[in-house]
Amino acid sequence: MYNNVGLSTARGSGTNAYVQSNVANLSFSRNKIVYNAEEDIARAEAEVNKAPNLELLDHEYKRLIEIKCVEFEDLMEGKGFSEEEINSKVSEYRKLLFNEFESGRLNMDAELDLRNSHSRAKVAKQGRSNMRWALGIDASFVDGSSMEKLKKASTTILKEANITQDKAALEKEMEKSMMEKLLEKIKKKREQKKEIKKMKRAMRKKKDESDDSSSSDSDSSDSSSTDSSSDDSSDNSLSDSSSTSISSSSSDEKHKRKREERKEARRN
Repeated sequence: MYNNVGLSTARGSGTNAYVQSNVANLSFSRNKIVYNAEEDIARAEAEVNKAPNLELLDHEYKRLIEIKCVEFEDLMEGKGFSEEEINSKVSEYRKLLFNEFESGRLNMDAELDLRNSHSRAKVAKQGRSNMRWALGIDASFVDGSSMEKLKKASTTILKEANITQDKAALEKEMEKSMMEKLLEKIKKKREQKKEIKKMKRAMRKKKDESDDSSSSDSDSSDSSSTDSSSDDSSDNSLSDSSSTSISSSSSDEKHKRKREERKEARRN
């Protein structure tokens, strides 16, 4: 075992318990390259659109003018001019070149040394400006601004879709609220109907009880009258007593029939 790796004992393993590192293992995490698209794009654009140093370019233009003056001086020396004439002619030629260069009539961009980074940047910038002019693109144009119309159109479409979804959701909520209100009204009406039915049943029960009590009172009065009449007519004959009993029984049956008819009428 080494560094808590391996077997504590080699017994039963069929090995000598020697721990060896895996040389064939490739550590991709060490060689992993982290890419950042935005930073890389910004860096590439900065390199492409890198502006040249105007002071160094001005120095390069002056150097080219001096080279032309030296060539003119060598030419005059070869022709046998005196030093005074050479100096005066060279100074005049230098002034003429500077005046033409400052006025823009002398273009020395083609004579720049492309091995210089600033001269290359100058040439590239001029090429881009020529391409813009050929394609009719303004100098104030910003790269990627032509896609803003498409972005705006997509955003408007998304907004309209969201608005329609919101409207549909609101309509559904309104429908749900209306249905809930209707259900509540229906429930309230049903409860009111149930309460009214209960009240009617209670009133019917009270009426039935009052009718039963009144009928019982009338029966008791009838029975008392029959008893008094029987007591008074005790001295009469047996035929009279039998007739009174028959009349009382018939009156009881009439009362019972009346009660039953009243109950049936109330139930209906």
